[in-house]
Amino acid sequence: METLDDGPVLGADLNQPLDAVFINAPLRDYGVRPRVNDFTLPVLGMAYIATYAAAQGFNVGVLDAEALGLGVKETYQLVNRLGPRWAGFNLLAPTYEVSAEIAAGLDRDIMVMIGGHQAKAMPAAIITDPRFGALEALVLGEGETRVAELLQDKRSRADLPGVMWLDPILRQPVTGGRPGAGHHLSPDVDRLPFVDRRFLVGDPYQAPDGRVEANMVGARGCPYDCSFCGAAVSANPDITIRTRTPAGIIAEMEVLHATGGVTAFRFVDDLFLGYERFIRQCMEAFTAARLGDRFVWDATGRINILHRVDNALLDVLAANGLREVALGVESGSERLLKYMGKRITPDMTRSVVRRLNERGISVKGYFILGFPTETREELAATVRHVRELWEVADGQPGNFRASVFEFRPYPGTPEWDRIVATGRYQPAQLLAYTAVDLTEGGLDEAMRGRDEFNFSVNIQFGEATVDEVRAALVELSREQPGMLRPQLRELDSQTAVLHQHIRQRLTTSNAANTRLDNRHAPQQTIPTSEPSPTETIRPHPVPPATANVDQLNGTSDYVRPTGTTWPGPGIGHSTPSRWAPMDEPTRNCSSSSRARSGTAGGCPNRNGPTGTS
Repeated sequence: METLDDGPVLGADLNQPLDAVFINAPLRDYGVRPRVNDFTLPVLGMAYIATYAAAQGFNVGVLDAEALGLGVKETYQLVNRLGPRWAGFNLLAPTYEVSAEIAAGLDRDIMVMIGGHQAKAMPAAIITDPRFGALEALVLGEGETRVAELLQDKRSRADLPGVMWLDPILRQPVTGGRPGAGHHLSPDVDRLPFVDRRFLVGDPYQAPDGRVEANMVGARGCPYDCSFCGAAVSANPDITIRTRTPAGIIAEMEVLHATGGVTAFRFVDDLFLGYERFIRQCMEAFTAARLGDRFVWDATGRINILHRVDNALLDVLAANGLREVALGVESGSERLLKYMGKRITPDMTRSVVRRLNERGISVKGYFILGFPTETREELAATVRHVRELWEVADGQPGNFRASVFEFRPYPGTPEWDRIVATGRYQPAQLLAYTAVDLTEGGLDEAMRGRDEFNFSVNIQFGEATVDEVRAALVELSREQPGMLRPQLRELDSQTAVLHQHIRQRLTTSNAANTRLDNRHAPQQTIPTSEPSPTETIRPHPVPPATANVDQLNGTSDYVRPTGTTWPGPGIGHSTPSRWAPMDEPTRNCSSSSRARSGTAGGCPNRNGPTGTS
């Protein structure tokens, strides 16, 4: 029976029996300390699963407890009152304990399925956790088709690859799978239905500038191996990297515009602007559809890619409505960037920010303080780098804003493995996440805006103490120029004039200077800038001392260590033409712990809320 209290569960018919409620757990128990802001992004990955299940005839709903600021008890009592057959969780390291508490409070006749980065990183420990006593399926990787099969019949888990559960006799984790079922691991992203926005809290939504905005995903998977990142290629050998077709992306934009009046879009996958050939293909389609005349959009990108592309392509991005790019800057130390496996330098970042800002394209940069091996001088270099980038943007039509986080280790990442290998820490220490209240020094706007961003394992990983790291974080947050997102939108009118000027210039310029072809694509059989469509590139998490560091100059996306060879095709690359180095909607790599997109990204250090259940 539907009640007012059941309203938080979205997308389901509450007058009919529920097949499943998919739960996005809160970052902390808001029943203990209420949240102080409402900054959040929708769980797109979870909504993809719910949309696909609904298309198969199942009655499912999404409970986004993070977006709604619910407490632990409030969440499980609500689910118990609704009584679904299944409850699904997307597990990530910082919210694992909260998720386990919710699961422990569920009625025992509600079956539990789980997924996400934490589930993939530590499946045996989770399956044997008594708080998940009702667990019937742990789904590794992308979950749309396998979740639907499980909703149809729990016994199908024996046939489904990458589905685990606890054998009731042996009391040991077992994994299902049969020959010919591998297609479940990599659903065709162009055949999945568009996300049903009924499952999302506040998407589309009206932004302060009056535009209606919506979030989208353009691709799945990532070929890079940043050591701190939950989407690092070495941590996700099951993921087939692929992009959506530009036509499919535009079609979803048009549907959102026609049905909801959306004119602003945010691509929350990690690398929408991280693969030059894909950028050129999309921009050719965007230009043909004249999207820049009607829409604006934000996206994530790679500094090394944008550093290499010519000014003509940047002009095309601006003309097609690109408003802001999110970039993983991470550090002002060249040594530390190499240690992270970033393949960039501070000089490259300065150049990219300047070139984008000159065209009216704003930049949001993500930074990590307190990284393992970081010296005090390197921390200070990062603080200086943030201020330099503010100065670069000063007086430009575009702007630069910084989002700075304390380092946290995540299971399954190369950095986690490297830390554990030192023998100095036990996994339990590295998993002891606690919420850090940085508002204790005063609840000004800077601290209010990032309150739920802050959680920590309270371990000193670099030379600077935890208190020193947090002092730098607070200092930068409060120094942030006042041109934050609401004010940034006020630039739209003058930026639109600049973009219109660029469009006119492109129209009258020599076609040879603006033709969207692949003339800049590398011709080598061994890629020095982009992986070929038949290869999955797995760069070393830590570039060895013999790496060809000269290639960091912006001429290469990847550094191939001396004496190594590139690996061959990865799992599931039976359709090479659809390969591209992008991200899946189970991670939001935006480093903002509140970017709860369900695309892996969302969380600091790039292990975010996952959308697979």
